[in-house]
Amino acid sequence: MDVVIAATGDDEDNLVISWLSKQEFGVPRVISRINNSRNEWLFNESWGVDISVSTPALHHLAGRRGRRSGARSLI
Repeated sequence: MDVVIAATGDDEDNLVISWLSKQEFGVPRVISRINNSRNEWLFNESWGVDISVSTPALHHLAGRRGRRSGARSLI
């Protein structure tokens, strides 16, 4: 199975990569990174994104988990 992962540090670039991968190249599975949580609503199937990963949400969860366990977050 072919997969594209759009994981740059820029949401606009990740959306363009996702859309082109799906529409122009017919890639069946596209995973895209979200850098700015305000842009989460854009990362959906209409932009060619099958799975989105929100970096800000991961940082938030890691920070919460670290505080509960007494460990420091490395992210």
